[in-house]
Amino acid sequence: MTVAPADDVTGEYLALRTGAGVVADRFEAVWIRGADTTPFLQATLTQDMSGLTAGEITRAFLLTSKGKVRALLWVLVGANEVILLCDKGRQADVLRALVLLNVNMDVTIDAVLGPVIEVIGPTAATVVGSLGYDVQAPHRWAFSEAGHCVAAIGHIRVDLPRFVLIGPSSDVVRNSGGVFVGDLAADAVRIEAGEPQAGRDVDDATLVHEVGALDGAVSFTKGCYLGQEMVERIDARGRVNRRIVGVVVGTNVIPPHGCEVVQGSAVRGRVTSTAESLYLRAPIVLAMVRREVVDGSAVTLTWDGGSAPGTVHELPLDTFASIS
Repeated sequence: MTVAPADDVTGEYLALRTGAGVVADRFEAVWIRGADTTPFLQATLTQDMSGLTAGEITRAFLLTSKGKVRALLWVLVGANEVILLCDKGRQADVLRALVLLNVNMDVTIDAVLGPVIEVIGPTAATVVGSLGYDVQAPHRWAFSEAGHCVAAIGHIRVDLPRFVLIGPSSDVVRNSGGVFVGDLAADAVRIEAGEPQAGRDVDDATLVHEVGALDGAVSFTKGCYLGQEMVERIDARGRVNRRIVGVVVGTNVIPPHGCEVVQGSAVRGRVTSTAESLYLRAPIVLAMVRREVVDGSAVTLTWDGGSAPGTVHELPLDTFASIS
């Protein structure tokens, strides 16, 4: 794999947007296996698992009993097995919750050890193929002959290819023809794409409807699951008081994580993720704000010793057009 020069965040960013970037360890995984895998997850996750077939990839939430978000999940459906991809740092909590919820069902629940590697960008499929894997169609996954997981998970809001590999070592993937990417560039593309991350943008005080882009991740017809009562109550009410938005900053200052979003004289929310966007040529943030803050409106981001103007935008923050 090609390695960008030290501290070459621009080169890493361009790899993600115009070539293929390799990102390590942003995901962790939990493996559920057994004859009762589908009914167990049907009663546990927000997704309707009953009509899914082996090889499909879908989205779901794991909630608390009060309907708050415990984890954002990519669900890789197999034959009497499922792999759940969760954000880094959430594996232990997901594993603990699922084990406690398993009452006399024929399933085993294990943490997946080893690296979880993403390959992102327009030429990501070429890199995956160069490793000897069958390149999966969008929203499909399979095991390779070596028993490695190869999943084409894509992104929620934008058409930017993304593959997840579980099994190969980081050294193997680093020689695949992509560019190794660090957190700064990876966060910039994540925020542009409007992808919230559990533990940063979403926590156990967040409601499902505040996350947005449910994209079929919640079933309103399948019957009972953990946290369903709160989800149904909010859906019937028709709105929540907060939502995740993007903000493009009007000065060349990256605001600190956790700073306030102010409109008029009132604090309307807080910044949850920050980055520098090469595409937009400006700092960008994700923020959880009150619903009164409408798209296109001006806000001020404030922190001890500083402030910056910003404009609120619906996610994603761009259309992922080509960068020349």
